[in-house]
Amino acid sequence: MKYAPIPVLQYQSILRCADFLHLLPICPECGEKAIDYLYVGDKNTGIGYLPIWCNKCKQGIQLSRVGIPEGAKKISINDADSIRKNIPNFNQVYPTD
Repeated sequence: MKYAPIPVLQYQSILRCADFLHLLPICPECGEKAIDYLYVGDKNTGIGYLPIWCNKCKQGIQLSRVGIPEGAKKISINDADSIRKNIPNFNQVYPTD
């Protein structure tokens, strides 16, 4: 069963709470409890990007220019091997109006 697209306001609410992504109950695309994320960024500036994906259906979103919270799951933007190893090749979905 395909779930309805998430309205932009719901995406914005999720993004404001990015520190708590591991608590998201279900994937909005497939309905499974398989959401994962990993901040990728610069250790000195604390700025990077944030891919968020479902490990079941491989659908996700990616946010650019995000601040990386202290203690968050993160890897260096300069570590290409870790990026390839830890972030799956997911299909990026886009919020609807």
